[in-house]
Amino acid sequence: MKPFLPSRIALEAVEPYRIPQFERAGYLRLDVNEHPGGAASFVVEAVHAALSSATIATYPVYAEWHAKAAAWFGVGVDELTCAAGGDEAIKAICEAHLLPGKALVTVDPGYDMFKIWAQLYGNPMTGVPLLPGFSFDREAWLHAIAQPDVGMIALVTPNNPTGTLCDRAIIEETLQRVTCPVVIDETYAEFVGRSVADLLPRFPHLFIIRSFSKVHGLAGLRAGAVLSQAQNIEALRRVLNPFNVNRAAIAAALAVMAHPEETRAHVLEITAARTEFVAALTAMNVEPGPANANFVLAHFGDRAQEVTAHLAQEAILIRNRTGSHPRLNGWARIAIGDRPQMARTAGAIRKVLVPPPRLQTLVFDMDGPLVDTSRSYRVAIVETARNLLIAQGAKEVVLAQLTLEHVELLKRRGGLNNDWDCTAALIAEVGGEVDTNAIYETFQRIYWGEVGEGLIAGEPFLIDAEQRAHIRGRFQTAIVTGRPREEALHTLKLNGALGTWPVLVAMEDSAAKPAPDGIFLALQHVQAPVAGAAYLGDSVDDMQAARAAGVYPIGILPAGQSWSSGLAEKLYAAGAEVVFASVGEVLKWLQQ
Repeated sequence: MKPFLPSRIALEAVEPYRIPQFERAGYLRLDVNEHPGGAASFVVEAVHAALSSATIATYPVYAEWHAKAAAWFGVGVDELTCAAGGDEAIKAICEAHLLPGKALVTVDPGYDMFKIWAQLYGNPMTGVPLLPGFSFDREAWLHAIAQPDVGMIALVTPNNPTGTLCDRAIIEETLQRVTCPVVIDETYAEFVGRSVADLLPRFPHLFIIRSFSKVHGLAGLRAGAVLSQAQNIEALRRVLNPFNVNRAAIAAALAVMAHPEETRAHVLEITAARTEFVAALTAMNVEPGPANANFVLAHFGDRAQEVTAHLAQEAILIRNRTGSHPRLNGWARIAIGDRPQMARTAGAIRKVLVPPPRLQTLVFDMDGPLVDTSRSYRVAIVETARNLLIAQGAKEVVLAQLTLEHVELLKRRGGLNNDWDCTAALIAEVGGEVDTNAIYETFQRIYWGEVGEGLIAGEPFLIDAEQRAHIRGRFQTAIVTGRPREEALHTLKLNGALGTWPVLVAMEDSAAKPAPDGIFLALQHVQAPVAGAAYLGDSVDDMQAARAAGVYPIGILPAGQSWSSGLAEKLYAAGAEVVFASVGEVLKWLQQ
């Protein structure tokens, strides 16, 4: 690269902050501490309402934001100003108050943006090492801030990337011992339920940074705030750009402040998910870092890149911190989503780090794991509902609601393993009359036909001859399916698979899933114990049945369902230990 043009700041001294270089839609984004669930619907509505041809063409006004944010953060209107995220706040405070030649003191490892701005302005940087386990070293900290060249002190609490929480007593002691600016970055404060904003009247050198990016899901809009005494805010406004926060960000921030119950609910969910995820890591002998924010460090050692790469294959992004700091080699930072998302993440990690169970018996659901029914059973449900609703005089606006996506949503609720029942639920949900006899007759005509020439004839069988031979040679096998016996036998005979699955428990033989009766019956037929047995299925009912039976639950994504479809989360929430994209992947995993 050619040399930079002459600059008043030390451009050569720093590496730019690295950000993702590709659009991450479709991934579970746990790599940059965002809100994995996205902004709330009322935020989207508020942004839409705020933007028009006229408002886009004019500069924003901040009076309402100042009034609402002052009440939200518990300060006076003249004691805060808006910023384009916490990073702009850091930049403005350093520009205004980090004097030439003075050192910036923070913890190490710590948030990179403080280091970047100190280096750009040519200021020395003092990083106070955290103790083993990333706990705060009070003695080293107090020694560092007592040095004569200290010009600014910065603490992110909880700290990014370690999650370390700095005790209020240490912050107060720091403020009492120094007169230089002390910056407390409370970007993650909502996740610990504490702030030091009440100290502002006592300490004129205290600055507090708050953000709407993390807990509120506004990272894409860049909305934050700086809190300090009025004279400091007036000084910062001379450094900050005019109109620095756009209309969309202001509208979104106002919307979240109008819905505090949403913030409380999100914090409770993240806290619960974090607790369960940390417990899952510990059970896998993975050391977690301090768990105080919407992320946690996990120590994978020399397998950190392997885990990161495997998760990416399953559309989960985490941040491998190896190479970013000597203390972080072998560690990955993982943002926390909701409980189903984190159960999915833990399951994906488990497939890498935990040896598979030693299984002797594999019991299979038929539809999904063995047979692609996306263009047969699912289509028969939609077409049966359509035919009967047309006969009832339904209008096109009602018929338009009959989609494969609608069927998938019904299936994910559980309790609708029987496709005739699912058809009845679909008809009822769009306001039609349910006639069970008519449903049965119409469905069977579409799916079965007269002698198996209906949609059943076009079902792809998903297990090839080599895989069948491997299954037959290594495991005792059975099928537990919600299909009628005649239809199940027809498909197995058509594909030459009867020899692989000699035991078939069909709809007529036991109670429907999620009852475990069919699995128990299958194990009885093959004379196999519950221990050492697994059930492979693609639905909520399948996983619940496996759990109830006490066998190892393995989820399978059926054809047409990707990792980003949301089904994997449903399967984990229903009890799956692991989820795979196909039976073939399960067989490879079991060979480890």
